[in-house]
Order: sequence, then C-alpha cells, then structure tokens
Amino acid sequence: MAPYKAQTYMYKVALHKKGVAIKKDPRDIQLQTIDDFQGSVAAVVLLDLVVTDCAGFVKQPNRLNVALTRAQDGLIVITDVCVNEVKWL
Repeated sequence: MAPYKAQTYMYKVALHKKGVAIKKDPRDIQLQTIDDFQGSVAAVVLLDLVVTDCAGFVKQPNRLNVALTRAQDGLIVITDVCVNEVKWL
C-alpha cells in the first residue's frame, strides 16, 4: 500500500519483471493506494511511506489512520528519515 499511484505502479513493474502476477483475487498480492484500500483489510500490509514530499501525506490524519489500520496480523512500514521531522498528532 502506498499513498500515490506512481508508487504502486513501480511495485507492479518490479514484480512483473520477476514473474510475479498481480491479480484481483484478495488472497493474492494486492497493490493499491491507501485511498483505494479504504474499507478493506489484509493479513499483512506493507506500507510504503517513502515519498519526496515528506510532510504531505503523513500530515493527513484520516488517510494515515486508514493506512495504519488495514493490517490484521502484521504491518511493515517503509519510510525515510524525513518522516521523523513530522510532528505526529
């Protein structure tokens, strides 16, 4: 899961190059934006918060809440240092 479509597209391209198929079946790997994932859950979520505009997404509490609450069993967050500069609510 990522805030922007361009991020999910990069993952799709990389997985396709490795021969991994992305399907619509919920049991398979799903690559979606946070907005597209709203209302859904997954056993494990990999959340990519590495973005060029550090404060943009993480300053939006509603979207951040969706991102952090979709995982049932495990949540892996990938971020870069600039997220530490944001004052969390």
